[in-house]
Amino acid sequence: MVTLIKWREMPTKAVLGLSILLIAGCDGNDSSQNQVVEQAPAATATPSQGLTCDTPNYFAEVATDQGQFNLTFGEKPAENILLRANPISAVPNDDGSRTYGYAEADATTYTRFYPNGTCLVQVVGTDGNVVLEEAGQTVQPGASAAPVESPSAQQPDRFQDGYDSGYTIGYTEGERFRRFDQGNNPEAAFASATMSGNERYDQGYREGFFAGFDEGYDTFITTSPDPNQNNLAMSCPGNIQTDVDFMAYYTREAGFNRIDLSPRQGTQTLTSNLAYEGKDVEGHGIWRGNVAQMADVVLVHLSTLTPQRGDEVSVGYDNRWGRGNCR
Repeated sequence: MVTLIKWREMPTKAVLGLSILLIAGCDGNDSSQNQVVEQAPAATATPSQGLTCDTPNYFAEVATDQGQFNLTFGEKPAENILLRANPISAVPNDDGSRTYGYAEADATTYTRFYPNGTCLVQVVGTDGNVVLEEAGQTVQPGASAAPVESPSAQQPDRFQDGYDSGYTIGYTEGERFRRFDQGNNPEAAFASATMSGNERYDQGYREGFFAGFDEGYDTFITTSPDPNQNNLAMSCPGNIQTDVDFMAYYTREAGFNRIDLSPRQGTQTLTSNLAYEGKDVEGHGIWRGNVAQMADVVLVHLSTLTPQRGDEVSVGYDNRWGRGNCR
């Protein structure tokens, strides 16, 4: 028997979006939601006395009635959301804590008591998203709550872990950007990085990434197997459907930065400045420009390696395509 009060009006001041689940440490079997473990809460209080998790904004009390656990959960000072809800699951965890949970149609409410006297309350939606989570102090009958530091604040500093991971990935990205002539642009490389959500880890990751990128970019330059590679300049002649001749120009520093187009039925040469756009699904570099802000020009380097003499390029102009070879 359970009384539900104002669940849909859950206040927004609760901490949202945290990833720690109170049920962590359980065996993952959903059937545990309906299992009642006949064991008292992990503390000195007896089941009949009850055990309360007291947080800054909420309270959750686990008690027994005729041998069956029930859960009362609400917002302070005394607004019940669940009132003696049952049956509830009681699951022991590897760290010595115990998790109590009550499942509804759209969410499950958990209360977890730790051996050191701290506790957590948490509401998780059926989609797995954490709706509410707050840390607090375990209160036994007749005792008053004292402020408690959130368990997340007791986690080890992960700055160095983040720095090491970021450095490794940044170094690889620096080499890749130099190899494919994408420029010394760590911000662009970092834009695709995925953050962990741990503030210190992510701070270290960013610093390590930028340091690694600089090292990888510079090392690739100084250890190039060809001493003349850094000064390489090429021209890449070709034609587009026998109608247009072209000459693309490449330098190691600027990449494919310009192309001249010469329609065979005419004497005028059209010039388009190119800018690096990225890679296609096959890893080929793409440079893009236009003629007089009208006809689009696209150059694709048909290799995944650093451009060199003998490479082939594909050039598109005004929706027509042709190929050329660099020399």
